[in-house]
Amino acid sequence: TIGYFLSERRNDLQSVSGGKELSAYFVSRDLGMSEQYGLKVGIFVVDRLLKQMVAEKTINDAVIYERIFFIDDQGVLLADSEHKKKGNSAIGMPEPFLLRSEFTPVHLVGNEGDTRILMVSPYYFKGRYRGQLVAVLSTACLLEQVVTLPGESSVYDIHILSDDGRTVARHDYGRHPMRYRLPDNLELGSGRFLFFRTAGEGGQATDMAALKLPVKSYPLSVVLYLKSDVMFGYIDPWRELLATGFLALVVMGIFAILARVNTQNLVLRTRIDESTRQHGQLSDKNIQLEQEIDLRKQVELQLRDKQRQVEERTLELQSSMQRAYALAYYDTLTGLPNRKLLMDRLHQAMATARRSDHSIGLFFLDLDRFKNINDTLGHPTGDALLKLVADRLNLCVRDEDTVARFGGDEFIVLLPVLHQARDAVRVANKILSSMAARFGIDENDVFTSTSIGIAVFPDDGADAETLLKHADLAMYAAKESGRNTYKFFSNEMNRAAMERRDMETRLREALPREELFLVFQPQYNLPTGDVVGIEALLRWRHEEKGVLTPGAFLQLAEESALILPIGEWVLRTACTQAREWIDTLGTHIRMAVNISARQFHQSNLLDIIGKVLIETELPPECLDLELTEQVIMENAEENIRTIYQLKAMGVAITIDDFGTGYSSLGYLKDLPVDRVKIDRRFISEIQPESNDVPIVEAVLAMAARFDLAVLAEGVETETQLDFLKWLGCKEAQGFYLCPPLEAAQLSEVIRPASS
Repeated sequence: TIGYFLSERRNDLQSVSGGKELSAYFVSRDLGMSEQYGLKVGIFVVDRLLKQMVAEKTINDAVIYERIFFIDDQGVLLADSEHKKKGNSAIGMPEPFLLRSEFTPVHLVGNEGDTRILMVSPYYFKGRYRGQLVAVLSTACLLEQVVTLPGESSVYDIHILSDDGRTVARHDYGRHPMRYRLPDNLELGSGRFLFFRTAGEGGQATDMAALKLPVKSYPLSVVLYLKSDVMFGYIDPWRELLATGFLALVVMGIFAILARVNTQNLVLRTRIDESTRQHGQLSDKNIQLEQEIDLRKQVELQLRDKQRQVEERTLELQSSMQRAYALAYYDTLTGLPNRKLLMDRLHQAMATARRSDHSIGLFFLDLDRFKNINDTLGHPTGDALLKLVADRLNLCVRDEDTVARFGGDEFIVLLPVLHQARDAVRVANKILSSMAARFGIDENDVFTSTSIGIAVFPDDGADAETLLKHADLAMYAAKESGRNTYKFFSNEMNRAAMERRDMETRLREALPREELFLVFQPQYNLPTGDVVGIEALLRWRHEEKGVLTPGAFLQLAEESALILPIGEWVLRTACTQAREWIDTLGTHIRMAVNISARQFHQSNLLDIIGKVLIETELPPECLDLELTEQVIMENAEENIRTIYQLKAMGVAITIDDFGTGYSSLGYLKDLPVDRVKIDRRFISEIQPESNDVPIVEAVLAMAARFDLAVLAEGVETETQLDFLKWLGCKEAQGFYLCPPLEAAQLSEVIRPASS
């Protein structure tokens, strides 16, 4: 009973460890959240949970727990059901206990007469030990689990002992407890009775019995003391009966009666024995025959059982083979053929096409903006969409055609017989129309489209790998053409792919070969004409194509992850130059650096920026990070947390290309940004009658409402500049004001910004 009671308490603590309250606290703590920004709330929630558990966990109206608290891996008290001061490691427990690395569920602390039972449960978060829950059990409630023995008062004593002999709890029946103890020279073994004599009440010698029962898996035992005459008192009347001889007379009379009956039956038994002998011979024959019949039945049963086992095993093997085949050749999510089965069918179709002299059509499909659906609606919705897409694709093709899932949101359609190109066009249009219809998923209306690349055998490839590669290139061409369309492979695509691969190879070598450099374009305060900021712009001195702007290679760098080392180099170089201008010119002008999507989402972005600021000794307020709307709004809630952390470092934040994305004003008003940049496409044709004027006016009004600065980029004419001033725009940059210059040239242009 005690073992079950303690196991239930372990379950109580494990339920707290598995709850969301502790995990939510450590998520916030690992994110670097301070008590001011919500960490204290997490501690309050855990406190409330522990107090509620102490109050509500009872047995027969008796409380189970005296106290429950949580200490971290440094022994610091974080949460407590009592009103203890947080952060205090002196909580009445020995230091080795608080910092132990190996855990046992039950600990006994204290001395004889004041022993406390502690239930301990370690807490792990993301595979790392983070602390332990400790519960102080009520010894009275523990004792209630065994104080259920029937009997008279003053007959039983029950003691709960620790393995080292300390009394943890005791219960004495009756008004005058016996308080007997074992003599010092006797040892009570577990699970055995021990009889002994001791001085009882009034100094009289009393015969006693004691029974010790261990609590399995816990360092506790239960000891029961009782008087030995309780156990044997009920057989005393029989002892007196034997002493008087009365029972002996009864036994002799019974034997005499039995002897007389046996004599009278002797003749009858003799006749029965003769008959039994005669029938025995026949019975032996019958027994032999029955044994043979039984043996034959057993053999038949065994044969039938073996046959049944063989049939069951055969069915199991067939089922296992079917499952193994399905796992090997079919996609587990959609049920479509996987890449392995597709390649097998493609090779077969190509062999048949060579013999029959006909063509094959291979479609490479990729869902458009599938990542956005996953990020906004969740992966379960994304998986459901992939299943529905698979069903629609199957409806668009013939039975002899193959629809396969190639991986992620990529699908392959194989047309093993293609008579002419327009047959492929017909199937492609059918697929595009099917994908355009609404997908209903969990009461959500989901819309998507697909980009299709088409390659034809043997014109576009003589082997399966080449055909797939060319269909993939055609699919990327369809995406670059605006998505939701199809493209046939052409040799021009192959040439472009070769150039792209060559460009990527050269770009990998550009940084170590020092082919990358920065130019800087000043940003002006229009009312005063002062330079208030400088934007760092990347250039590549290509050995064949000359100086390239980011538009020629930045997307390639983003897709190939080269943007990470290049972006860090740009950040460090720009900050170094800003520090140099502070030292030489004595002016603190903000340095604007663009941060790409891939840079912003890398896990160590904050560490990189902090390290660069420390190494270059640039004041954080002199660094202005420019992020596009699209980067911010992808996974907006997580990105907003990152922006708050950047602001906490002291750097400025600017939304670049404002007005071209899809910012939600609900998010924008919560963003800790300093300024927005009006995209150059709204500035290039701005004039009094232009449709861009209301957009610029709206941006200026909104920025004023949110107390944000506004900077117009791409100012290339005097007319544009004058109109921006008339609209009330305070900051601008562009070729008309000053083209991008190298650092040495720009030093002559910079003059201290007015306060």
